[in-house]
Amino acid sequence: LPLWAHFRKFLLDEALAGARDIIAELVNELRDQYDPHPDLFNWSARTLESLSQGQDVASVTLRYELKMLRMLGHQPALEQCAECGRAVGGESKLAFGLVHGGMLCPRCRGGKRHVVHMSADAWNLLGVSARSQDAAEPGAPPGRRGYGEARAVMNRYLAHLVGHPLKMHEIM
Repeated sequence: LPLWAHFRKFLLDEALAGARDIIAELVNELRDQYDPHPDLFNWSARTLESLSQGQDVASVTLRYELKMLRMLGHQPALEQCAECGRAVGGESKLAFGLVHGGMLCPRCRGGKRHVVHMSADAWNLLGVSARSQDAAEPGAPPGRRGYGEARAVMNRYLAHLVGHPLKMHEIM
């Protein structure tokens, strides 16, 4: 089959086309212009393949973003405080410091600017997604509790990293 035939679904399905465009925008915005980064491109291709096989777009996209951030050295600290290293969790509302690059414990979050709050459900979903090693790994079912908050935190963090809101996140 010609290459385009493998990705025909991306032309016909609006959600898949949006995910494809998010992946392309992230690759363009987050990597250095002349850095070939073959692992990132292989991960992107595997993610697109998973999406074309019917995996849940929302969970695959979230896993893609988190692994991409890890590959590029921007993985957010989700298990421990980004400032002091203490374990986080066990609270109903948790704080994510955009400038600090991850979670902030109650002791460190006071007086910080650019902090986004999320529920324990959203934090758990981000943690599970960040630990995933494969785009095709079964993900959270659509509508899972905390997904909207997790998506909002990721959108804000990615916008902070690139210096502006991503176009495709505004559209999707």
